[in-house]
Amino acid sequence: MSEVIRIGSSSWWNTYTNAYTKMLEPILAVVDLDEPANRVVGYERAVTVMKSYECVTQIHINNGTAPPLALEFVSFRRLKAEARLLQLKDQIAKSGAKPTPPGKRMLIDMDPPLNARKLPDTAFPELKSPAFESREIKGSDGSTYSVDVEKDVIPLPALPDLPTGASPIRKVRLAQIREGLAFIDATKHYISTGSWSQLNFAEYLQIANEVFRVAAEFEDIPVKRLAWYEARVRQLKGIEHFMQRRVKHGTAPPQDLDMASFVRLQGEIDLLKLKAEVEPVRQPLAAPICQPVYCPPACICPRPRILPRLFRR
Repeated sequence: MSEVIRIGSSSWWNTYTNAYTKMLEPILAVVDLDEPANRVVGYERAVTVMKSYECVTQIHINNGTAPPLALEFVSFRRLKAEARLLQLKDQIAKSGAKPTPPGKRMLIDMDPPLNARKLPDTAFPELKSPAFESREIKGSDGSTYSVDVEKDVIPLPALPDLPTGASPIRKVRLAQIREGLAFIDATKHYISTGSWSQLNFAEYLQIANEVFRVAAEFEDIPVKRLAWYEARVRQLKGIEHFMQRRVKHGTAPPQDLDMASFVRLQGEIDLLKLKAEVEPVRQPLAAPICQPVYCPPACICPRPRILPRLFRR
């Protein structure tokens, strides 16, 4: 995104939607790999980056190239970073943890061509994304073009029924789930008819990432939430493969594929955490304890005629 901004090849609002809305989470995801006491420096750096974006936004507003609401948009993200920094410092103060020497850092290799980059590995190879097939569509001018359509879609888990006296929050949450799933179905329909725009990618990815998590929270039994988190990973994998095909064909920018991979990996992290909470820890079976066989001590010098003679010679 920094390269896109530098060469000026993106519209103002699209740049802000992708850069300023999504930039903070990857920065903090890298920082969270360290121990809590070592994260302060990274969180402070994130706040500094967001403050620099505020300055750039203010310059755009002064020059008339950005609306005034843009500053409120970026300031909201900066305040979120500051709130998380304050929470982290409070956690460290309570635990009394001390920073440790940093380990070896790994550099990100950007040498492969962007349109030939492989997708990152998955922790759940058994969760397959929907397959795609190319479909020919005839335009209004008589020309034909191909679009990617999902096939062999796995049905989603069934939502529980609401009882008569359900609480208002459960009613609202159920309505939210239905609207999110309807948005995904409508988006797939627009993709299949060739009327979907890449400018709607951020909204599509955001709703697909959130709606399955909300549906999982709707379940009362923690075990039933696994099905929704697995459906979330499959859906995000489908979006990731869809974006990989578009980047390969030159109809989508490479950074959108990076965004799709980042969100998919976060979905797998959430699924791993849920599995660790739901599934009991299986302890190895201990070897059975055998009671020792009692063996009386040998009589070295037995006393004669302890028992009467039972048999005559």
